[in-house]
Amino acid sequence: MEAPGYLIEKAIVNGITNGRGGKGSVFVYASGNGASHDDQCNFDGYTNSIYSVTVAAVDHQGLHPYYSEACAANLIVAYSSGGGQNIVSHLRNPYFMYSPQR
Repeated sequence: MEAPGYLIEKAIVNGITNGRGGKGSVFVYASGNGASHDDQCNFDGYTNSIYSVTVAAVDHQGLHPYYSEACAANLIVAYSSGGGQNIVSHLRNPYFMYSPQR
C-alpha cells in the first residue's frame, strides 16, 4: 500500500499539466503480475492514481491470466502470454533485418 513519494507525485503532476508542450503527458502502468500470490493493484499507489491509466492482461482467448492482478483501477487490457500461448509472432520482417555491408 505504497503511494508515490512527494517528489514523484510532483513530477507526475508536472507531466500531466506541462508535458508535451502543455498538452499533458499520459502515464501508463501495468496492473501487476502478483495475482497468483493474492496481490491486487487496488493497493498500488501508482496504478490506483487519478493521474494514471492502468493496463491488465488477457490471454489469447481473451481470458484473465492467472498472474494478472484484478482491481478497480484497470481501464484497459492488452494481450499477453497467459494460457501457454504467446500473442507475439517470432517471424522476421525482411524490411528490418540487419544486412552487413559487403
